[in-house]
This record gives sequence, C-alpha cells and structure tokens, in this order.
Amino acid sequence: SNYTNRSPYPMLHLLREESISRLGASEADLLAIPERNIKTLESIGLCQIRRMLARIQNPDAATDPRSTPL
Repeated sequence: SNYTNRSPYPMLHLLREESISRLGASEADLLAIPERNIKTLESIGLCQIRRMLARIQNPDAATDPRSTPL
C-alpha cells in the first residue's frame, strides 16, 4: 500500500468546490493528483519517509548531537 492517504495524526481535509474550480483544472488533471502523489512518495522511498516522520515526531533528536544521524 502507499502512504498518500495516511497521516501520523488524525486529519480532516476540507476542500471547497469553489476553490478547486478556481484552479481551472480539468477533471483529468484532478484525477491525476493521487497518481502523482503515489509516484512522488515511491521515488522518496520508505526509509526516507520513515526518517522524515521520525523527525516530525521527535524534533529534538534532530538537534541532539548524541542522536544518530537520520
């Protein structure tokens, strides 16, 4: 499975139809967004995604000289 629809915390996304319409994107453009997100995360790789999440969950570790480099 991919990480595009996961969050480390409960999250609610509110998108106003008017805001999306203002972008002028076609339906095909909008439907391509999830696929682009999946490809982007695949290119980043699971190890890097986990490192990024660890930094978010424990920001002090990134500045602690005793911590192992991520």
